[in-house]
Order: sequence, then C-alpha cells, then structure tokens
Amino acid sequence: MAERLLPCSRSSALTGIKVERTLPAAGEILVQVGETVLASQVIARTTGQNEVYVVNVKGILNMDDLDLSHVMTKKRGDRVQAGETIAARPGILPFLHKLCRSPVSGEMKDIAYGWALIETGAEQLEVLAFIPGRVTSVVPHRSATIEAIGAVIEGACGIGKEATGLLKIPVNDRTSQVSPDNIGEAFNKTIVVAGAEVSSEMLEQAREVGVAGLIAGGMNSSLLGQRAPLPVVATEGYGHRPMSQDVFDILKGLEGQEVSLSARMGEPWDSNRPMLIAPRAGASQDETQALANDTRARPVRVGDKVRAVRSPLSGCVGQIKSMLEEPRRTTSGLTLAGALVSFPEEEATFDARDEWTPWLNLERMG
Repeated sequence: MAERLLPCSRSSALTGIKVERTLPAAGEILVQVGETVLASQVIARTTGQNEVYVVNVKGILNMDDLDLSHVMTKKRGDRVQAGETIAARPGILPFLHKLCRSPVSGEMKDIAYGWALIETGAEQLEVLAFIPGRVTSVVPHRSATIEAIGAVIEGACGIGKEATGLLKIPVNDRTSQVSPDNIGEAFNKTIVVAGAEVSSEMLEQAREVGVAGLIAGGMNSSLLGQRAPLPVVATEGYGHRPMSQDVFDILKGLEGQEVSLSARMGEPWDSNRPMLIAPRAGASQDETQALANDTRARPVRVGDKVRAVRSPLSGCVGQIKSMLEEPRRTTSGLTLAGALVSFPEEEATFDARDEWTPWLNLERMG
C-alpha cells in the first residue's frame, strides 16, 4: 500500500517548540546562540521601507462624485495620524454624517479620482522573541531560532498578528459561547478562549477593553480580509465550530499561564500556522533536545490520532483503525481513497463507531 501524507496539526500539552524569528529586510540580530530570551525581548531590528496606502474615500463616504475637494479635511502634504478624520460628508440628520479616517500615520501624498494616497515614513522595526526559550541558531542579519518545550495548539485559520498574555477561559465547555457583554475590563491584556465562534461584535468589544488576543473553535467568515486590531485564531475553521475536546482540555490545563498567540496564516504544510504556544519554564537542555524532532512530515500510520476537517464529522477527533486499499464512492458522487477511523462517543456525539473517512477530510494531530 502506498504511504499517505496528511497535513499535520499539532495539539500537544508537551512537545518540542521551535520558532524562527525573521527580519523582513537585512538588519541586526541582537542575540547569540546559547542565550536565554524572554518573550517580550527585542532580538532583532531593521529599518523599514516607506509604504503607500490607498484609501477609497469615495466608497467610504458613499459618493457618486469623483471630486473630493468639498469633503476632504486634509490636503496634499499634510501629516495625518492613524484614526484621524481625513474626509467628512455631512448628512441632513446627525446619524447620516459620514467620516473617512486614515488607516495609518503618514503624509497625504495625493488626492484624485475619489482616492487618497497616504505614505508612511520609514521606521525602525523590532522583532520580539515571542516565546521564552533558548537561541539555538542565528543567520547573520536575517533571523534567530528559539527552542523550548511546552504546549502547542495549531489553528485552522487566523487573522491579525501576534500577542502574549495570561490565558483566561470564561466558557464552561467546548460548545459554550461567550457573549460580548461578558468581556469586561478583567480581560485587559489577556488571551481569551472565546468559545465556539468569534463574531465582529465580540472582536470590537475585545478591542475596546484591551484584550490581547482571542482563540475559539471558529470565527465568523465576515472577519475574513479585515485588518484585525488583535490576533484571532480559530482551531477548527470558519463559522460556529465547537473546539475538539482534546484542544479544549489542553487549554483548560493552561488557564492562568502566560501564553503566546500568533494568527499569521501559512499553508497546511507550512510550519508557520496560526497557533497558541505555552512554553514550560525550567526545561533542561536535554528535555528540549529530546522533544525537538519534528515528525509532521512522516507518513500516516495505523493508530495515529486524526481530526476530521469537513462535515459531517468536522472537528471530531478519532484514531486510524485501518487504511483501506480500495477507494469508495461518497454521497457527493466522488470516488476517493480513505481510512477507517474510530471516533469515540464523547468526541463525535454519537455512539462509538468506526467511520470510513476520505483522506481529504482528515488531518493528523501530532
């Protein structure tokens, strides 16, 4: 039988952690191999490049006219700050008054054909370690790799960048949902387990109270493409998706600990997936080395833990019982290769049974 490779999603309470921190352009690496670093420590820096942002003023103000001279509050050459009003369209009633705000700080370079161009200045960019650990390799002027051991939960999708904070879990189980009204000042600077779905209302409330990041089973598809004010990671995918029991149990064990959350998206085979990391303090060099080997690229085997990534078993975690040689016809009419997977009762919400599942519907949990 041909060997099968599956995308691998790590969900482990104790595993080897390796994080490569890379500068976007050649710069200065501030650490050396063997050095111990903190998550908030600056380990590299470089000078960024000017960027130009195009603002669709006409669209934001819902105008038909391409001439913006009568609505712009800023002119060519003016300095603007992020969030500052650059154009306003008065309405007959106060609630019809529309504003256009600058997404960035910079200089107004041009205004034409319904658009405004804002150029940011070149600023010094600093790269943080992101996790506490030990520097194991350095590429001069480019990157540093940090290793540790601890918990890792890789997500299916994410928006936003990175954050660190204490993990708080205001939900009782993997299917519960947090109301935006229940996210108050007590969650300032924390990473919050938000339940089965992150909505735009929840994201806005989290931003207002200063939440550092959100992790949930799913996220509303309306968030896709937004410039998120804080990192959001969904462990199962888009929509209302309860977390797998394994993932929720790991998070419960981490409650109250300092964790790192990255929402940066990569390919399924890429090591840079959205993830939550919680390094364990006091790990010896021998422990770190013993868990450092990355086994995500190995073929799938009988006994491996896998997770279904599509309906009707989406999010359910089971174990490979056997790998079938003959393809089977699915209800959609496709003929696909697959495996016999044993899903336990508490995970699949039905009596424990063996379910034939196409390889395309599975990912291995490492």
